[in-house]
Amino acid sequence: MVGNKGAVAVSFSFGSTNMAFVSCHLAARAERKLKRNQMYQDISKQLNLGKKSKFSSFDLPLRFDHLFWMGDLNYRLDCEYREVLDRIRVGDYSGLMNDQVS
Repeated sequence: MVGNKGAVAVSFSFGSTNMAFVSCHLAARAERKLKRNQMYQDISKQLNLGKKSKFSSFDLPLRFDHLFWMGDLNYRLDCEYREVLDRIRVGDYSGLMNDQVS
């Protein structure tokens, strides 16, 4: 937990498939992108999930077959609302990928 931000997670095996679900709340405001990225790294390394194995020291995404990451991530699109709608309408999704979303 960082201030009033943090994460909760659960992991389990379904047959031979290992899965984890993480829900988190990252720092708000457009200018805090680096803080959000650092919080993701901290959460990824500090959550104690999965079986203890030779992979326990690896980051969270490398420990599971499927990882579902959700919550209030607070990443932003760097364009106007109308531009977002126009790009979606014509299928130009690559134009919406910026350094906060990609």
